[in-house]
Amino acid sequence: KGFANNGGSEFMPFDIFETIFFHISRYEEWFVVDNHLDQHGTLDSNHQYLVKNNLQQTPIVDLLVLYFLEKIQLQPKEIETKYMLSHDIDVLQKYPSFYKFLRGYGNIICYQPNKIKNIIRHTSSYINFILGKQTDPYDTFEWLQLSNHPNISQKIIYWLTSGNTSYEGFFGIFDPKVGAIIQKSVKQGYRIGLHPSYNTISDKVMMGEELQTLRQVTSLKINDIRQHFLRFDVKMTGKILDELGIKTDSSLGFRDRIGFRCGTGFPYHLYNFDEECAYKFVEIPLIVMDIAALRDSAWDSDEWCRLISDFIQQNKMNTFITFNFHNSFFDPVVVNAELLKKWYFSTFNLPK
Repeated sequence: KGFANNGGSEFMPFDIFETIFFHISRYEEWFVVDNHLDQHGTLDSNHQYLVKNNLQQTPIVDLLVLYFLEKIQLQPKEIETKYMLSHDIDVLQKYPSFYKFLRGYGNIICYQPNKIKNIIRHTSSYINFILGKQTDPYDTFEWLQLSNHPNISQKIIYWLTSGNTSYEGFFGIFDPKVGAIIQKSVKQGYRIGLHPSYNTISDKVMMGEELQTLRQVTSLKINDIRQHFLRFDVKMTGKILDELGIKTDSSLGFRDRIGFRCGTGFPYHLYNFDEECAYKFVEIPLIVMDIAALRDSAWDSDEWCRLISDFIQQNKMNTFITFNFHNSFFDPVVVNAELLKKWYFSTFNLPK
């Protein structure tokens, strides 16, 4: 008969605990069928239950918990949504060499919309960089990490250290520039995390080596990770994290849209169906990623600002939002960088 309050008429035609467990355990990802996998070997968002029912922008689990507590008359106190601000560092510079500049044309032709316009922008941007009229477009660290919004409770910067695919290898982790950025990040209240490379999804040895490398570079205990390309397998990657003693992961988010992949924004322990117990590490669901929002808004910078602002507004209470902004995202070739920078300043209460 579902759940009813004191035998009353209000009725839920489903098991509330089973429903919550379905979402936060990632049951549908543990038992996913091969033809529902995307090109990166993880559940295609279009096959996820919440997306198919257009519920991904609503923290279903958080609302169900609140509803349940209200119905058993515990009078839960509503809380203001807190944020985690994070940055994935995949590449330090857009123009480290003339060769990289030329490769930029290939990227535009193969992957980007507005090809002719972006080719013109790419050429103009490089000329201005060579003439000293602008800094490298990816050198955004000075202002990206200055946020002082009172709702930000955590800040983490994730570093890619190595890798063996074409998705990595764009800078050296031992570059002195890296050390300088890390030192500033720590002073500005950031934790330093690892951005494990593409193939560590199922490779404990590789992830362990990358973890030790970052610890060597930083002389810090590295306990936080987010997988490169958000490439996370709940069966294999979860076990690796526990075996390596990782404390938090923040990989469970969308690549092509914003929203609550796990039905919640709050940190929690994922479930290990093989061992029938919770994993030791804590999952911090990734809710808003810059490039995912750009895809979600059809590569329109104005729509990008509206989309995220509306999302923040509709989720002001009773959840937790983890943001991910890459240093390389605010690229004037791809987006209206000035508009997005102003939005970032105003949204996260940065000094202008």
